[in-house]
Amino acid sequence: MERITSFDFALQALKDLEVLCSRSAGGLTRYRLAGERISVSGPNAHYLLTVEQFKDLFGRENFYIYDCYEQSIDPDKDDDYYAWKSRITN
Repeated sequence: MERITSFDFALQALKDLEVLCSRSAGGLTRYRLAGERISVSGPNAHYLLTVEQFKDLFGRENFYIYDCYEQSIDPDKDDDYYAWKSRITN
């Protein structure tokens, strides 16, 4: 994960549609731009903030660009699975 070096760079990364994250004792928190607000989601909360609120609350946070995207479903494997399942049940 690439470390964000300044809050201004973090805001620019969000505007460039990057997903940011930070780690605290409670776990991994992710930040993304949702329209004009910033979506904050973690293990215990999910909320939207204005840019000013975000700056007030997270202005000194250490951010990283979140690059752990989940793999999407492979349609070929999905079709193969259901083909086998229908053979077993019929």
